[in-house]
Amino acid sequence: MRVPGGLLVIVLQFVGNILLGVAVWRSGTLPRWAGALWAAAHVLMYLSLVYAQTIGPASTPPTVPVGAVLVVISGGWMAWSVLRQPSVAKPSLFATSLGDHRRGERETVARCGLYFVG
Repeated sequence: MRVPGGLLVIVLQFVGNILLGVAVWRSGTLPRWAGALWAAAHVLMYLSLVYAQTIGPASTPPTVPVGAVLVVISGGWMAWSVLRQPSVAKPSLFATSLGDHRRGERETVARCGLYFVG
């Protein structure tokens, strides 16, 4: 049996969004319920689209806009939680102070048998 390309895309997007919701739930960094809301919104939207295409009218079911609003809420919640967390200090390429660098330079020169003037 040949699966139409459009149906394959819809199924892969559905599975990917559910997995994203589960990953957010299990992350420990992002709000758990934002992940649950993300997954539930996509279940609501995709199942209502399947219903609309197979049984119901050809128009968009009212659950699709509700699901879209839930996606916006959960995505905003995740973004807000990331932005309010304190940022982690990144190690700098110039982590050593100038004094430490010069001391290391003197030691290197001394090991080479050269004399450092300055």
